[in-house]
Amino acid sequence: MDGQSHIYQAFTSGEWMLMVALLLITFLIGILLMWVIWGSKVRKLQSVLFEKKNILKGKNLELDRLNKNIEDLKLEVEKSQKNKTQIEKELVKVKAEATIKENEFRGSQAQVNQLKENIQAQAITIETLQNQLHDFKSGSRTTRSPRSKTPSK
Repeated sequence: MDGQSHIYQAFTSGEWMLMVALLLITFLIGILLMWVIWGSKVRKLQSVLFEKKNILKGKNLELDRLNKNIEDLKLEVEKSQKNKTQIEKELVKVKAEATIKENEFRGSQAQVNQLKENIQAQAITIETLQNQLHDFKSGSRTTRSPRSKTPSK
């Protein structure tokens, strides 16, 4: 301790004040430099944070818009499903009606064919009757005719 007390006694009170003032000034300059360095880093980080917050807000708005689009598309899909179900029901109904109409057509076609056969049969009958009538008329003309001198065949 003897050596240390000797060092303290070597400085006068003015020198001590100067040394304390220099140490205080150095300390304050260090704090000032640290404040400037850290302040610039903090400002840079705050600007990055502000940009990221703006990006996040934009992404959240986009997410909300996409969620709304998804909901709209879900409603559209549900509507399309209902329309599809209704159209399928109508298709079954139309197919049943088509089958009925096809059966009616086949029945009508059979009736038409039957009527054609009847017409052909009646045409043959008419032709036969006309031939008989014609034969009858021609036969009665030859026998009734007073001018005819030839016997009828």
